[in-house]
Amino acid sequence: SGKVRLNRTNATSGGTTLRPGELAETQAGTTHFQKRRVEPATYTSWQQHRWELHQETLASVALRIEETFGVTVKLANEQDRALTVTGHLPTQQLDILCAILSETLHRRFERTGQTLLIHSSNPTNP
Repeated sequence: SGKVRLNRTNATSGGTTLRPGELAETQAGTTHFQKRRVEPATYTSWQQHRWELHQETLASVALRIEETFGVTVKLANEQDRALTVTGHLPTQQLDILCAILSETLHRRFERTGQTLLIHSSNPTNP
């Protein structure tokens, strides 16, 4: 329950009210918000040291890994950016997260220092 009112700075109109389960997005140079329904757990599950993913692209997961663990993620095959994953993933340890993603996506995750390289195939599942 509850609601939040959003207004753009220096805008005479274009505000919106959000209720639980809604997300607002805006673009630079516009005065309006685009509102859509979302699954709140997708945006709050990090508090329980897990991610709840719903058809999230590998590109988006890679960005989350970079932001969460402070490593640089590189994809050996740029076409893999579009792969999607759905599930609940623990995020307390990068090695465990990578092992789960490797098995799920049939990709090999190789960490060298602060760089994580995602290869196109997992040697156990070529």
